[in-house]
Amino acid sequence: MAHAIRNRSERHAARQQDLVLYRLSYASGFLVFLVCAAACRILPRDINPFTRGRNEHSSIVGDARRVTAATIPYAFMG
Repeated sequence: MAHAIRNRSERHAARQQDLVLYRLSYASGFLVFLVCAAACRILPRDINPFTRGRNEHSSIVGDARRVTAATIPYAFMG
């Protein structure tokens, strides 16, 4: 029984470490993509990688959040 409890607590600790690492990666990726989205706003709409092929207007924060959510999870696959 004590062995099972220790394994459970070790798994919980490992999960918490992964969660902290994911949140740090997401936050740092968001900041990078936020700067990129802000810099891309000076580009014309047809060559802007954040708005190409999209007709709706979105905020810089929305663009950064969308790209971050699409890319950061790939670092934790596998």
